[in-house]
Amino acid sequence: MSHEIRTPMNAILGFSEILNNKLANNSEYKPFIDGIIKGGNNLITLINDILDLSKIEAGRLEIKPEPVNLLKLIEDIKQIFSVKIKNKNLQFLLEIDKRLPNILLIDQTRIRQILFNLVGNAIKFTETGSVSIAVKIEGNTKPENKIDLFFEIKDTGIGIKQDQIFKIFEPFIQTEGQSNKYGGTGLGLPITKRLTEAMGGKITVKSAIGKGSTFRIHFKSITVANIQINNEKDKEQSSIINILFKKPKILLVDDIKSNREIVKYHLEEHNCEIYEAANGQEAVDFAKTYKPDLILMDIQMPILNGFEASKQIKQLDNITIIALTALVMKEQKEKYDKMFDDYLKKPVEIKDLIISLMKFLPYTKLEKTETQTEIKSVNYAEQFSAHIEKNGKLSNDFIHLFKTEIQPIYEELSDIMDMEECKKFAVKLINIGIKFKIDTFGRIWRTNSYTKKGLILAVRQL
Repeated sequence: MSHEIRTPMNAILGFSEILNNKLANNSEYKPFIDGIIKGGNNLITLINDILDLSKIEAGRLEIKPEPVNLLKLIEDIKQIFSVKIKNKNLQFLLEIDKRLPNILLIDQTRIRQILFNLVGNAIKFTETGSVSIAVKIEGNTKPENKIDLFFEIKDTGIGIKQDQIFKIFEPFIQTEGQSNKYGGTGLGLPITKRLTEAMGGKITVKSAIGKGSTFRIHFKSITVANIQINNEKDKEQSSIINILFKKPKILLVDDIKSNREIVKYHLEEHNCEIYEAANGQEAVDFAKTYKPDLILMDIQMPILNGFEASKQIKQLDNITIIALTALVMKEQKEKYDKMFDDYLKKPVEIKDLIISLMKFLPYTKLEKTETQTEIKSVNYAEQFSAHIEKNGKLSNDFIHLFKTEIQPIYEELSDIMDMEECKKFAVKLINIGIKFKIDTFGRIWRTNSYTKKGLILAVRQL
């Protein structure tokens, strides 16, 4: 399932991303592409859920504690759901124990998955009122000590019948009436329960029809860590667009042409010279003759698979090989660690691929893009002041509009990462600029290539 479904999904999401970049300013086709990407991501989530459930039931799920800033993780969850909360006009409440340590040793991926499922459900089944997350601790919070960690996710939603509560943690089963209005697969809570138990925790629920539900999770003996988290990877991810490699010769090996086309398109934009092979034998023959700087290797291929091809290539020369694969089970990961210099899971995110290449290939980082240079060369505050000098002070109509419409929306958008809402606001700014003959708004937004940065700069000039 992992390989056969992830492979076509790689093509669907990869080509959609390319189209999204190419047609970013085309309002006619943008909604269709967004729909493909959203549907594709939902399908990937479902695939991951099914695979997780399979691994859990087979006893093959790995729990990997790592240093985690729990407060930041919860803020991320809040931000992810902020648009849905706003659209449903709900309150989102946080109650964090002041004694919560900065860093805990816990499986970040799994705790995020648990909270994502529970908060997502709470919002889905709540039409009015609030959704809240409470984090409480018991025990010694000093470094190298243990604490008991409690989460409570509470909502004021539709609630669950008492005779249905025992069903909600069973796979593919939904409570009465849920499927008609709310949809879903019935996998979120079963996976949440199994993940919680795999981490040594316990989940309980209290609910009343029409009053809401409270899910409580208890983890015992969580270690308090006395270390700092390195955020260098986050910085790298945010700046990969400015990375240019020094024309490395990269061999891209994959038996599916669409997979090669997607990766080739993106890497050529980062100044890479791409050669292609459709199977492991072609890769071995190419490596013998041309000695590439790096190889991106698929695993399941005809004639000669990726493992055998890599083994032969490594015997010829110590060429860096990165595996791009849909096979991600535990025993395969162990083989990857021994054979490959790095490996990435399909569908491959381009930012992850670039970060991986940066480990092995020389590159330059553009400190200034053309857009950034243009921003610094124009003083918009001076232009706005010049407008006031030329036309007199701002009209009362404009001041009223600014206070009642522009500023409140701006303050709200500053906390929400929703580009569609930002674009709508940008159009509003431009129209206001036209109405009051203030072109500053439109030019700031356009010279920033329709980014949130342009929106922020435009409003700050006021």
